[in-house]
Amino acid sequence: PWLNNCLALGAAAGDAGNVVLSPLHLVHSGLLRWLELFPSDHFSAFAAEYNRLTQLEYERVLDFHWLPFTLSQRNDSAYWRACKAVTLSEQLCHRMELFRQRGNIASYEQETFSSPAWVSLLLANQYWPQKYDARLNGINIEQVQRYTSQLKSHIQQMIAAMPSQDDYLSAYRSRQ
Repeated sequence: PWLNNCLALGAAAGDAGNVVLSPLHLVHSGLLRWLELFPSDHFSAFAAEYNRLTQLEYERVLDFHWLPFTLSQRNDSAYWRACKAVTLSEQLCHRMELFRQRGNIASYEQETFSSPAWVSLLLANQYWPQKYDARLNGINIEQVQRYTSQLKSHIQQMIAAMPSQDDYLSAYRSRQ
């Protein structure tokens, strides 16, 4: 939080859980947010806005943190039962329900993780949509298969043209 002339960043600003996220990310995003709002003649209004946005970011990070614990099939210890008993935020419940219905991801203000990261986390925890997005009906599957096949071929050609790691490191060392 931003209080008077003190700005708390990263872990000092709040507990974001033990997520797969560099603690420096929250320091960085906090500094960027602060730079957008500072300096100002209306100090208290901008400090309140900074604090509101910071709280939203931490809420999104905690949602991401709790999701795998919530979806875990484990129930073999008090720890896992306690994880399942955690009350989820309304936003996370809405995000999960939207995904369960058609595979859509709700996007919120101060989102730290991308939609593909949310999809990966949900699918990795066996949380599958019940239906697919109807917009997919108009897609020509043969065209998609041709495109992905061409893409795969292009990537393989690029890989074949690259030196091996040993060759690259040898060439690098010889330039030193």
